[in-house]
Amino acid sequence: MSPPRTELSTVLKLPSFVAPKLARRGRLGASFQLVIVVVTCFFVATSENRAAAAVAVLSNRTGEPLVAAVYADDQPPRPLAIDPGASRPVFGLKKLVVRWSDGQDVQNTELTPGCAYFVSRPDAGRPLQLRQIGLNGHPGPPLVIAEDNLLLDSAPTLRVKVLVDDDERRPRSRWEPELRKRVADASAVLQAHCGVQLQLVGFDRWDSDDNENDFMRSMAEFEREVAPGDADVAIGFSSQYAVQRGRFHMGGTRKPLHTHILIKERARGILDTERLELLVHELGHLLGASHSPEPTSVMRPVLLGGLQRTAGATVQFDPVNTLTMALLADEMRLRQVRSLGEITKLTRRRLQQVYAALDPALPEDPAAGLFQKIIGASAGTAVIDDARKIIAGVERVAKLKDKAPLTSLHPGETDVARSDLLLEWYVRQGAAAATRVNPETAPQAYLLAMGAVLDRDGLLSELPLLATLEGRLASPTERERRAAVLGEPTMRGRADLTKHFFVSAHLVAVLGTQKARAAGLVKELADSHGGSGFSFVDMAANRAGIVFAHAVLAERLPLERVAREFTIDAVLPPLDDLREGMQADQFTADFGGLTDERLQGELRRIETRVIALPLYSGGHE
Repeated sequence: MSPPRTELSTVLKLPSFVAPKLARRGRLGASFQLVIVVVTCFFVATSENRAAAAVAVLSNRTGEPLVAAVYADDQPPRPLAIDPGASRPVFGLKKLVVRWSDGQDVQNTELTPGCAYFVSRPDAGRPLQLRQIGLNGHPGPPLVIAEDNLLLDSAPTLRVKVLVDDDERRPRSRWEPELRKRVADASAVLQAHCGVQLQLVGFDRWDSDDNENDFMRSMAEFEREVAPGDADVAIGFSSQYAVQRGRFHMGGTRKPLHTHILIKERARGILDTERLELLVHELGHLLGASHSPEPTSVMRPVLLGGLQRTAGATVQFDPVNTLTMALLADEMRLRQVRSLGEITKLTRRRLQQVYAALDPALPEDPAAGLFQKIIGASAGTAVIDDARKIIAGVERVAKLKDKAPLTSLHPGETDVARSDLLLEWYVRQGAAAATRVNPETAPQAYLLAMGAVLDRDGLLSELPLLATLEGRLASPTERERRAAVLGEPTMRGRADLTKHFFVSAHLVAVLGTQKARAAGLVKELADSHGGSGFSFVDMAANRAGIVFAHAVLAERLPLERVAREFTIDAVLPPLDDLREGMQADQFTADFGGLTDERLQGELRRIETRVIALPLYSGGHE
């Protein structure tokens, strides 16, 4: 099913030196034009105890083989051979230099990480030229990775489990060697284009539904029935389908770094190299490649077009998809990434830029637009995954609360309620857990986690805008289990203040400040109609939670400091002189309505108290 299409307002222009040449190249020229406009570059910076990922792509647009040497950082040179029409990635950390010959002199060219370059001969008899593909006008921020997370000597590997269905009639002695060779050949293609190797971990069978003739439903059945186990991806070769005439699905996977690929295997008259192309095509999608308009790319939308029946045909990716796969592979190489939710903000943004530019190049093909949305949505998945890790960390310490050194939080003080100490312990331990997740998502994940943990009444899950999110953070059963071990943490001896503070902070992380403010005020107004009454004490906890969330999200209050120093008095101002318990008639008489200056003045007075706390004003307790 095609996703809703997205209209792009960006106008992309070619450098003047490229446009005239592309106009003479017909369809291949049009696809090359896309390469030129799509791959903008980003600069890479380093800092103390940090390393920056350096990825670049070289494309040979000449009719002769290209031999060069690549100098990555301080490593010895590595030879690089690129056949005509081929593209190859180069990887490093800080600096990439390529030494090559233009036919007359030896050149040393420093490559900007994150960019693609092409070698061409402008005119017969003239020296070769190495040009950067793309525009330099808008470089992105550096991809900076902690050095202790790097695994520079390990090639990224995808563990693969291969399965055939019950409609495969040949004996295993025939199909297993054939599929083993195909996987090995596909691994060689991937390694050449992005450095990823396939590791075959086993073979198996599954029973496909013989009555099913819809490919996407067969895909869903394969996902339900087959668990990858020790593998990263299960690849199913189904002999249930006979190949039809016309355009149809020959294979599929749902998104980059997905766990399943399904391929139609039953077909007559298809060459082994065409079957290899189909496997590589789907593995390309798994590694972030979208469909390409280049007719020689393995990522062209229609594969069985006779390309592999021409002399000297090879299986190769176009430069754009070589770059997208290399960017994702570098995340695997440096950070052991295994899901989209784990990739860094920079890589996510770059992939979205590439897909956004590919989408109009194939207006009838949904792949690039779909991938763009999937990559964008993966940011939310990453936050939720990290929030669940933090929630699990708090739950673990809650099970040990009776042994927790709570009195150490306030040495020498004996008048602090144990329930208050318990709250401070959970908040600190949650912050400590947050320092161990992705630093890009940690502040938001922390606020989501603490709101979910300390919302003992399930208020968040009852809000229509948040029901889906809260369900992803924890199921009702998980919430009940957690409540049973938490005890009753309080702020100033009151459980309701805990809820108001951390639910408001949670709302800031999800909906923003204005909606968080409004939600707290609406709740108090509702309470004034027969409930517990309007409470400025509760409003103070709401506003204090909002200010806390702002400080955490802006990293003015680092999670490391929360883990060391959080106390209730540091974030909650004095409350003794604030009124509460007012029913609607009394509240209206004394404070009017929402726009009344008496109400707004009291709320400003509360916020002034919160902001003046030493934690936010620059002082120290």
